[in-house]
Amino acid sequence: MGRKGYLGVMDGNNDAVLKHDGGKEASEYRYGNAQCDACHTRHSFKKSEAADPRACSNCHMGFDHPQWEMYTSSKHGIIWSIEGKDSTRAPTCQTCHMHGGDHEVRTAWGFLGLRIPTKENVLALIKVAPAQKDNLTKLAAALPSGHYDGLDDDPQWTYDRALILQAAGVLDGNFQPTERFVESVVQAQVARGPEEFNKERAKMNKACNECHSIGFVEDHMKSSDDIIKRADHVYAKAIAAVQALYKDGILKKPEGWKYAPDLLQYYDAKTSIEQELYLIMLEHRQRAFQGAFHASNDYMHWYGWAPLNTAVNEILEEAQKLRAEHKLAKKK
Repeated sequence: MGRKGYLGVMDGNNDAVLKHDGGKEASEYRYGNAQCDACHTRHSFKKSEAADPRACSNCHMGFDHPQWEMYTSSKHGIIWSIEGKDSTRAPTCQTCHMHGGDHEVRTAWGFLGLRIPTKENVLALIKVAPAQKDNLTKLAAALPSGHYDGLDDDPQWTYDRALILQAAGVLDGNFQPTERFVESVVQAQVARGPEEFNKERAKMNKACNECHSIGFVEDHMKSSDDIIKRADHVYAKAIAAVQALYKDGILKKPEGWKYAPDLLQYYDAKTSIEQELYLIMLEHRQRAFQGAFHASNDYMHWYGWAPLNTAVNEILEEAQKLRAEHKLAKKK
């Protein structure tokens, strides 16, 4: 089932797929949403300029997506920087992400490293969370069937991802899809379903196989997928701790907020514990999994995995302090 199926579950219309502009964008624009002159700069518009990895560095760098830094610190980037644009050994950003001239620049995991749980994933959760049987059964009915090629879909990882989707307001407190499911998942495509994921993974594998063996590529993808799995598990502990603070009345939902904690309210987060929560999502977790896929291992660890664990421990410690202070205040 593709986007059409699970959007139809949300609004009762199986044909309501990305029709916000009457289909104008899909029919008129050949190269997606990016502006052409972001890569083919004005007054020149050279293909050779857009094919240079440095053309990507203006956007793909910094806080939440430092791919330029990851590429230049990987062996791919180091070889390219030594041998230059005529190197036949070093792939560029375009080699992998615009394979064959494809301008979609999509990956299986997408920008945020999220994917939609399948119907089978959610039903398997009932065995480990029987108290949520009714909610999970209802959620499963709204999700696509299928399998993510090469991924270990144990129930714990499915649950960890569900907590992240809750914190993003995509699933509500009862694990049911919200209006953001349509806005963020279906329209903005911040999370992949199995059909899209497997298609993009196959395309990337094909690009990598031009230089590397099938076994080498499979091992690299598996180890990088595992970084996301481990990061999700650690991150889910922090989300659960903050959710519990709201549930127990220790934190109060700000006026105008529909969800709490809410990762999309990062500019307006009222507490330091929630500011740290969104920093994990946008900075540490991003750098951990993106660094892994870009084969920049030191970047993955010291700029991603290590600070992610530190931040989660700080959140858990702060949650304990807030509970102690709340308990003390109630006694007075």
